[in-house]
Amino acid sequence: MYGIAIARQTKVIMGNFYAYIKEDEIRAIDLLPKVEDQVLELFLNGKSSFKDGETNVIEFNGDYNIRDDENEIFSVDFQLPACFYDIPDNQANLLPIDIKEDRIISLFYFYGSSFLFQIFNRSGLLQNKFILQQLIEQHDFNRMEGNAFIVGSTVHAIYDNGMLFFKSYTNANKIFDLSDYMVEATNEDIERFCACEHIAANSINICNVANSKTRRLIRSIQTSGTLEKYLEMSLSKRKRMATALNINIRFNDRGDLELPSNVSDINRVLSFLNEDIYKGPISKTIYMSNSKAKDV
Repeated sequence: MYGIAIARQTKVIMGNFYAYIKEDEIRAIDLLPKVEDQVLELFLNGKSSFKDGETNVIEFNGDYNIRDDENEIFSVDFQLPACFYDIPDNQANLLPIDIKEDRIISLFYFYGSSFLFQIFNRSGLLQNKFILQQLIEQHDFNRMEGNAFIVGSTVHAIYDNGMLFFKSYTNANKIFDLSDYMVEATNEDIERFCACEHIAANSINICNVANSKTRRLIRSIQTSGTLEKYLEMSLSKRKRMATALNINIRFNDRGDLELPSNVSDINRVLSFLNEDIYKGPISKTIYMSNSKAKDV
């Protein structure tokens, strides 16, 4: 179940619906009263299926996987970025959303004392798309004008009383950087990582040179499954993805990914595999995620 929010010029009193964007800022999303009730209902339904009074809350450290048939979620003691401090008392200072320019990470609703988050994908933007909308009580369709985006019915994370709750580390990590909560990979974990099919690496060397970042990245990749998805792609596609982000990845004659020997080069490749590097859509500048430090 989804809702569609349409950008408009009419100004109304600011509500409790927001977007968290890549610049580590919050944008306000003003809704007409009749739409706000519907959006709130989407988020509350998502919350009820996410967490209830019988949910088993497990402290996250990367050692455990949530079971699909069990009512379980993870939690971490977490401090929201400073930009969230404006909610709810100083929200009049927030800029309105500009879906043409703002790079949205997450949509969220502030309800009671809780922040209800859902991941936002670029595919949810309906700007510049030819969308047919059926006219009310008619069989005819007309083109929907203006910019719009899709609001989903799933809640991917909840923040309440200093705690962040989530079911999937991969999803929650797309909203906030949770790498510091990931237990570092042991030497045995590194050996298993290097023994993966289509990975060519000297596990002894990596164990010797690995720093804390290396070990957290390896553990995160093992938990998220991004390595498997990357290695399932064709060799040409793997090369194109790396080249687009200026990642110097080498493959041997069998198409196996060769990890470098230098720790800084290892971490750069691992950051790529962990989806921590992205290119700005406008400037084409390459950034490390959850940071605005330019990656040169």
